[in-house]
Amino acid sequence: MATQLERQYSNPQWDGKRPLAFTGLDDATLDDATIQSLDDFLAEATIPQIQARFTEGTLTSETLVKYYVQRIKTYDVDGYQSVLELNPDALEIARLCDEQRDGSQGAMHGIPVLLKDNIGTGDKMHTTAGAKALEFSHCDRDAFLVQQIRKAGGIILGKCNLSEWANFMSFDSASGFTVLGGQVRNAYDKFDVGGSSSGSGAATGANFATVTVGTETSGSLISPASQNSSCTIKPSLGLISRDRIIPITADQDTAGPITRSMTDLAIFLNVLAGVDVNDDYTQRTASIAETDFTAYLDKNALQGKRILVTQRQSDQEPKQGDNATLDHASEIFTELGATVIRIPYLRVNFSLWTYFYGMHKGVNEYLEAIGDPRTLPDLVAWNDEDLTNRAPFGQGLLHLSAITPLTPELEKAYQRLHHSNAADASHAVRQALKTHHADAIVDINNYSTYAYAVSGYPAVSVPAGYRDDGEPVSITFFGDYLNDANLVSYAYAYEQAHPARKPPTLVLPSGRND
Repeated sequence: MATQLERQYSNPQWDGKRPLAFTGLDDATLDDATIQSLDDFLAEATIPQIQARFTEGTLTSETLVKYYVQRIKTYDVDGYQSVLELNPDALEIARLCDEQRDGSQGAMHGIPVLLKDNIGTGDKMHTTAGAKALEFSHCDRDAFLVQQIRKAGGIILGKCNLSEWANFMSFDSASGFTVLGGQVRNAYDKFDVGGSSSGSGAATGANFATVTVGTETSGSLISPASQNSSCTIKPSLGLISRDRIIPITADQDTAGPITRSMTDLAIFLNVLAGVDVNDDYTQRTASIAETDFTAYLDKNALQGKRILVTQRQSDQEPKQGDNATLDHASEIFTELGATVIRIPYLRVNFSLWTYFYGMHKGVNEYLEAIGDPRTLPDLVAWNDEDLTNRAPFGQGLLHLSAITPLTPELEKAYQRLHHSNAADASHAVRQALKTHHADAIVDINNYSTYAYAVSGYPAVSVPAGYRDDGEPVSITFFGDYLNDANLVSYAYAYEQAHPARKPPTLVLPSGRND
């Protein structure tokens, strides 16, 4: 069987890729001198640094949008393929932000944002999950998190490519591939791009927007952020509303920010979090929904903490050098005043079957909510009429979801199995923390995803450096439910002591050899 990386570079033959349109953005051009100046500044600029330039009048939101659009046009089209659709009203919105700016607005005012294209917007853009069957689908209104972004003055620049149906399309799918957008490429080279928020991760890594939003069911925020040397949080389930997001399973799905710094992550998380009447799960996190996460950006946050760091035998390392990365992280934690305890990685039992029932039920409910008369079985049957061009990697997972009965008996069985999965994962995390009187657990990338994703617990990933071949690597802090703010603080302290991220050297599409 082909590896994930081999599938990402397999170049399947199909018709129907949708060209990236620049409608409404024809005058989004800047001269070479301006681009060069902004390249130097924006490569690693944080939101506060951008806002400082807005305040002093040396940068506008209009110029910022033009910069990103031109950068996408130069590098992303037929290159990294991280952007699936651009907002034709982005420039108009940017100009309005500039007109409104009077110093009273919040940190996200006038900041361009890219959304994963399973997040609904009630504007001119489509919401497709990358699926040919939803190519012309419009959401009936903005998702709650999109409403939050707009209310804060953020500019929705466009939609990101992804792993089709959030990587629940086929057993043999390629992370980052959709028939509408093609294959997303890693911002750093011919490495695994990570899924399913592949476009969000690559676009952040390549600096095609200030920040992006992805979604995760199990590893789909942590993996692409890590693979593209970026920061993310998979929040406690319910901290960010799942309203009008095309689902896999409601008991694990969440959205989350992907950023180039922990500072930007905290700022953006303040906007995304909130209690939503359309999502009962947000009531579970009401006690932390109004948290100012920027107040937890403390470089001394690890002082006096007890951190569990996973340790594998050499033959258990998913990738050579993982233990060395964790050894180095442990040294930094110790230098910052933490006590480090090495533990075996957490083993968690998990059954994929819960996803089949959850997706069938959730997709049907989403389609009904937006006024689409079809069901998931209808979409699967439509794909079957032309698999080569509608599902070139097959649709085995989608098919199994579609044939899973939505009966009361199956509903009860699903709930029992989900609760069993979640209880096992919760026990593994809490028992480890309790046994060692610890504050957090640390692993590489999304290796412990079944522990924190299945339990609904938070995880924060931050760049840790690069492997010998240049592939990005990150460490991930995770812990108990509602411990999001503390995990943000630990990751920030680590980032400040070990600023590992370096901007990628982007390659023009004509220079690619894939």
